[in-house]
Amino acid sequence: MEVNHQALLDLNYLYTVNADRCKQYANAREETKEEALRDCFLHLLRQSTDNQHELAALIRDAGGQVEEGTTVSGGLYN
Repeated sequence: MEVNHQALLDLNYLYTVNADRCKQYANAREETKEEALRDCFLHLLRQSTDNQHELAALIRDAGGQVEEGTTVSGGLYN
């Protein structure tokens, strides 16, 4: 699959956005005592993890490298 440079940058950005989401949902799940919210955060965490796996596969299939880490704005919330 041939993908241009901007598309790889965009896919990597989406990957890091989902990394931010994973961290925040895990933190929220730890901090809440209400079981219904804990279940909701776990569901969202799993969804974001699945998104990351799919995005990583797309990036690698296009010949790119996955950029680990989080976004700058996501890091501000930690």
